[in-house]
Amino acid sequence: MNGTEALKPIYDKRVNYIIESLAAGTPRDDVSDDLNYSDYRSLDMYMRRRNFTWDSEKQNYVPVMEKQGQSIVQTPKHGKAGKVVKYLEEGLDPKTVAKKVGFTDHTKLGEYMKSKGYEWNSEQQNYTKVFGMVNDRDEDEQKESPSVPEQPVTNDFNVDHDEQSKEILHILANYKDRLFEVLNVTSDVSKIPRYAVPGTCMNKCAHISDAINELLLEFSQEKNIKQRSIFETALIEFLKKYGYESEVKSKLNC
Repeated sequence: MNGTEALKPIYDKRVNYIIESLAAGTPRDDVSDDLNYSDYRSLDMYMRRRNFTWDSEKQNYVPVMEKQGQSIVQTPKHGKAGKVVKYLEEGLDPKTVAKKVGFTDHTKLGEYMKSKGYEWNSEQQNYTKVFGMVNDRDEDEQKESPSVPEQPVTNDFNVDHDEQSKEILHILANYKDRLFEVLNVTSDVSKIPRYAVPGTCMNKCAHISDAINELLLEFSQEKNIKQRSIFETALIEFLKKYGYESEVKSKLNC
């Protein structure tokens, strides 16, 4: 049995009842009581053994395979932190996961995940990314990227006698990071800013040209990024660039 087959959802009478009850708006605690579970955690464990996981947005259980198919923007699956999230989604307990990824116990695992910007979500029984820009590069990957030492700004002219050149160099030094951001346009998808945006999802209807829509679809498919994530990133970057940086930091912690 390969990994995909092992994660296929197992439907039975109880699973169907749970999913249908939750879809009808019955609270998870009430469903647990109906089935004589001590609390929702016992119900959650039953669903995990049948390859389902809790979806906080849908307020229902969905197949693990469906959850894994979501964009890596929401939950990166590569790197050690991504593996931890993946193993927990598959129903493994934290102690087992800690050993699988090389930690002595689940406490050390928790410290590592916290350092990577994750926090424990008791409702989902898993780690979730905290709000802000998503850093989905693992420490091993970061070690492979050599740091580029900052080059001091120098002036080929005699700055002691050329105040104008000194002023220009001072301005360039102050805006050095912004200049690098403008000049270093990249096609590397791993360098695209990614954000975990707080708040509930809502529909927003907007009319766009068919040409832009075609570009959006092509980029989304080629880079394997959800259209929602593209819109959110584009809007955040636009607001930050055109005078709303402090408001973005205040409301979105980005």
